Amino acid sequence: MSSTDDPFYTGEFRHSLDERDRLTVPAVWRAINPETATYFAMALNGSIALLPPAEGLRVRNLAHQKAKLGDAVTRAQAAKFFARLQPFVFDKAGRVILDKNLRDYAGIKKEAVLVGSGNTINVYSPEGWAAELALADEHDARAAKGEGQTFMQKIES
Repeated sequence: MSSTDDPFYTGEFRHSLDERDRLTVPAVWRAINPETATYFAMALNGSIALLPPAEGLRVRNLAHQKAKLGDAVTRAQAAKFFARLQPFVFDKAGRVILDKNLRDYAGIKKEAVLVGSGNTINVYSPEGWAAELALADEHDARAAKGEGQTFMQKIES
């Protein structure tokens, strides 16, 4: 298991939202950080990124620094970013309430696909996850023809 300073989330899970729009996060992922840890949810590339405490604080601090030093546009972008950043803790059953705006952004109605993405957890609608996989598959097919690199080639170069 990873330490709280170095979370590592892998795998794919499908869960339905309950009648109160709560989503259960797999226990193996919740165990990485203390039960009372504050996570952050944010809209990201058509999905909802669930940031563990250390990553959430890192992103928050970077955004805060950029906003402080930035021009009016950067400050407006930072205001939008912070307005959409949702802090949360898991309830005793390991569930989290996803804000309606975040669910709408990701197109999540009743079913969600939770994907371990290394240092974050991404939550997609089934259609959003299918589109993400299709994009990766298309790029991998081009890479197999010598028209680019696979993900492993990119990280090893």
